[in-house]
Amino acid sequence: MKSHSDEAIMGLASQLHAVVVTLDADFHPLIAVQRLTRPSVIRLRMEGCRAEAFVNVVEPVLTRFKVEILNGALISIRGTRVTCHLLPITRATF
Repeated sequence: MKSHSDEAIMGLASQLHAVVVTLDADFHPLIAVQRLTRPSVIRLRMEGCRAEAFVNVVEPVLTRFKVEILNGALISIRGTRVTCHLLPITRATF
């Protein structure tokens, strides 16, 4: 969906109850500022990640944060560090 806007991707993901998995840093702030409750977004902060490595990194996060993802969350993965913020984002979260 490279040619679609971030807003279009978020809208489609929300309609389909899908999770956005991305390298793009724009999704988290867009969702936070608009105080959205969907879609959940997983941001992978690792450049040049091959498919096998991607699966090895994301799969355990999907398992560990399943409930949070189903309810709406922003997740960031950087190496072995994972952060999860429930949606909607409020001032107390910052």
